[in-house]
Amino acid sequence: MKSFYTIVKIVSTPAGLDSISIGMIVSTPKRLLVKFSENKKNIARKLLKTNAKTVDYVVNQIDKSIKELNKSCNGREDTLFNMHSSITSDYFKTLNTYSNGVLQFSQPNAILDDLNDQNFKKLFSLIVDDGKESENEDGQNKAELKKFYGTIEKKLISKVENKVHTKIHISQEFLPSLFFPFQMECLGKNGAFIGAKAIPFSHNIVTITKDLTNYTTFITLLTTSHKPNSKKKNTFFLIADEPSLETPEHEIYTKMIDSPIFDLVSSEQSDTIAKRIENSHATKFID
Repeated sequence: MKSFYTIVKIVSTPAGLDSISIGMIVSTPKRLLVKFSENKKNIARKLLKTNAKTVDYVVNQIDKSIKELNKSCNGREDTLFNMHSSITSDYFKTLNTYSNGVLQFSQPNAILDDLNDQNFKKLFSLIVDDGKESENEDGQNKAELKKFYGTIEKKLISKVENKVHTKIHISQEFLPSLFFPFQMECLGKNGAFIGAKAIPFSHNIVTITKDLTNYTTFITLLTTSHKPNSKKKNTFFLIADEPSLETPEHEIYTKMIDSPIFDLVSSEQSDTIAKRIENSHATKFID
């Protein structure tokens, strides 16, 4: 088989009843091509639940191996023939027959047409992911974000905007040790700081982790640079709604419940933060 493709699958059950096609590998006489669907990878992570990290490991290993093979070949067909001798269509037939773990491959399928980059994208769209589910998911996320921030605006921001800073961008002029852009939903002071940061857990896990790291870093830098009155203590809140159960996002969310750095509050309960700010008599402190 001169040119062929195989589908990369993630299987969540030994019997292979729950599987998702996450990518495609194409072998041509001149090079190897590989592409993975971000949308299908997210679905696979949810299928694997506690083993969700396996998806990223598998994808990284395949992607790395193919890049190394293509680099070694350097476009020479004689070298490619030798390099590809270990990953022929027969090799993938064997993988299809005997692989019974999380990672599986389809039977190799012959490609008759000349496969340029454009045709590869069309083939991937036809067989693995046409992008429509991802578009629907993006639309759903936008609706969730609109509701999330709209609730915070109604229950918190509108009630404290005349008392403390709201939607404030923290500048390096105020906090010189801050090395990244940062915004708080609200921040006030009365001998000690009181403030809240909203982080939507409908974002991908990389963004959530980055936002949480930035928030904890900001609190640490602020507390170190501007120590509160000895009789008072800084108070910070994380506004976040609980994500779907048995997902990597939910695993992080549960760890935030007992955080010693901030109190976790849902968007629907953000009016309790407004009451805390009012009771603290905090005010604006930056001109």
